[in-house]
Amino acid sequence: MPKHITSQVNNLIEMPKQHDVLFDLWDALPNGIYIVDKNFNIQFVNTVIKSFFGPVDDKKCYQYFHERTERCPWCKNKEVFSGQSVHWEWYSEKNDTYFELFDMPIKNPDGTISKFEMFTDISELKRSEKREKEGRKKLDLVIKNTGVGIWDWNVQTGKVSFNERWANIIGYTLEEISPVSIETWLKYSHPEDLKESDRLLQENWAGKSEYYIFESRMKHKQGHWVWVYDTGQVVEWESPGVPKRMLGTHLDITEEKENQIKLEHQKENLLVTLQSIGDGVITTDIDAKIVLINKITEQLTGWSHQEAVGRPIQEVFNIINEQTGKPCKNPVEKVLTTGQIVTLANHTALIAKDGTQYIIEDSGAPIFDSDSKIIGTVLVYRDVTEERRTKAELMKVKKLESVGVLAGGIAHDFNNILAAILGNIELAEIYTEPTSQAYPLLKDAKKASLRAKDLTQQLLTFAKGGDPVKQTASIGKIITDSANFVLHGSSVLCDYQIPDDLWQGDVDSGQISQVIQNIVINGRDAMPEGGVIEVTCKNVADISKENISLPAQRYIKITIEDTGSGIPEKYLDKIFDPYFSTKQKGSGLGLSICHSIISKHDGNISVESEANIGTKFTIYLPATLEKGQDTSSYQPQIAEAEQKATIMIMDDESMIRDMVKRMLSRAGHEVLQAENGHVAIELYNEYHKNNRAIDIIIMDLTIPGGMGGKDAVGEILKINPDAKVVVASGYSNDPTMAHYQDYGFKASIAKPFQLAELNKLINEVLG
Repeated sequence: MPKHITSQVNNLIEMPKQHDVLFDLWDALPNGIYIVDKNFNIQFVNTVIKSFFGPVDDKKCYQYFHERTERCPWCKNKEVFSGQSVHWEWYSEKNDTYFELFDMPIKNPDGTISKFEMFTDISELKRSEKREKEGRKKLDLVIKNTGVGIWDWNVQTGKVSFNERWANIIGYTLEEISPVSIETWLKYSHPEDLKESDRLLQENWAGKSEYYIFESRMKHKQGHWVWVYDTGQVVEWESPGVPKRMLGTHLDITEEKENQIKLEHQKENLLVTLQSIGDGVITTDIDAKIVLINKITEQLTGWSHQEAVGRPIQEVFNIINEQTGKPCKNPVEKVLTTGQIVTLANHTALIAKDGTQYIIEDSGAPIFDSDSKIIGTVLVYRDVTEERRTKAELMKVKKLESVGVLAGGIAHDFNNILAAILGNIELAEIYTEPTSQAYPLLKDAKKASLRAKDLTQQLLTFAKGGDPVKQTASIGKIITDSANFVLHGSSVLCDYQIPDDLWQGDVDSGQISQVIQNIVINGRDAMPEGGVIEVTCKNVADISKENISLPAQRYIKITIEDTGSGIPEKYLDKIFDPYFSTKQKGSGLGLSICHSIISKHDGNISVESEANIGTKFTIYLPATLEKGQDTSSYQPQIAEAEQKATIMIMDDESMIRDMVKRMLSRAGHEVLQAENGHVAIELYNEYHKNNRAIDIIIMDLTIPGGMGGKDAVGEILKINPDAKVVVASGYSNDPTMAHYQDYGFKASIAKPFQLAELNKLINEVLG
């Protein structure tokens, strides 16, 4: 208690006439007041004291306050009666109350000394301090043990402290680096990132954002730069706009950024591929505005890529009828309206920027997203001015082949990219707690990657064929998905008669889908006013009863019947011939491709038709009683392998090699890497000479500019005829993938693959 207050209290007590007034005053105070003599006799307690402890009833102070039978060990009487003032705190268990106490000696009118004590209830303050202390303790525990780098910046003192993970991200121990001044901390930041970081920080302090997020670079102890995902938030304010303390996190995203950079390089390479194609290529968005043109388009139209991007397609791709000179309807509009592949009418001329005319042939196709929604179009066209009449059919075939090569090349490149993306996403899921905010983002990214995988499979199906890559699949689902897709938006419907117990088949789903789509499109075109296509499926256990020549086994019978204009009888024998078509705009390849696909599946396709009544196609496909494996909802996990193996990964893409190595190493396998066939052969030979086994080799089928798996496997088998070699490729429709045994491989796996597929393959090959 301050000295001047102590003096005033003593003065009042020494004035006998003031006693009653003083006691009344103390009784009205919000603080507790009591007076005790040196023999522990209570001389006075005010109303506040009584409200806590009740009436005195001639009790000693230790009896009254502490319910003790003798003097309290912590009693301050000795200090007070020796002339000292004491300030201390006391917790009353009886009242569950914290008190702040001021004790001092006072002189009574008769000259004796008593102890004067003032009580102040500080329970709420103490509990608040306790909660803050416990909260700080918990926070410190989280900061210390979390797998994320955490920084704690005291803005007022300018000191920044970190947890151990933060220090480790840039190569330091916690003792080496924490805490530091803000000036030192900024030295670890990349100079190019400081301006943007400061802008985001100022916006946060001004209340324009609840927190800030920033991808920045931090300097590693060894001198290189580490990419981090930086988040920060003010947790204590000195006053509005003036932060007192900030907390934030750093997540090491170096690997992801490096993969992103590699992906950008892949995109650049893809653009180079498009630019090198001999046909003109134009892509647009759904508003028919140009997104990309290649060099051939630049040469033919006179527009540069920079000039063309963002312009309406009609401005750059200006076409007219060569014979009438009238403008032609742009094919992009029809593609966006119908969602179908279209071709230009005969005698179409392209008018260049300088007025030059080119007779062109063209095809336009929709670009779909993973939800089968049109997001743009692609036009592929060529100049046929000099060979318009004599080579029209030949050019049509070459055009289709060109688009097929483009589709296959794009699909292969994207499958390589997707292999790294999908694999790393699944690995990230394993290392991420389901409660983390990043976990649902990874799940969404995985779903998008799997949809992209389906898209590339469609491109491969469109590309020039090859033997089917068969897998057990639901024929009924392939039929309904394919037919619904091509009939979307038309006036024709399908009536399905598909039993629930329909057998499955070992088929190439993409190729069978192409067959169904071609037949359904023919039925749709035969009913321009609308109608119903009847699709019926049934199991055939005894093929001998079907009046058809096929080997004795189980089959799935599919009939697709329309009520359209029909096919004249004189054309029925030619319907599956290449280049035969009754349509003015037909290529004559659709049904011949269907016949080829069904034949390669060891099945049969036939047609019946009557003019003005309709057409019925009948297809037989071999059935299987095995069930296909669905890995679409597979939750990735890499358990420790029961059988440890030494596995070599041969791939020219380092990000794929590294991703697969992380998968297999996590399971306990030893993983070796080779960038091409020559390196793989040398490494295998070295191990074999030293009696060290390489249990499995997973080889990429094609290595640009180097030896691929197709050639390397023969050399490996010369070293060890029992070697177990698996072929992998983004070209899932390559004949080698379908008939891998003929080339010496033990199995095949298509890129991109999921952890489930890789684990299953390894277990099967190891036996």
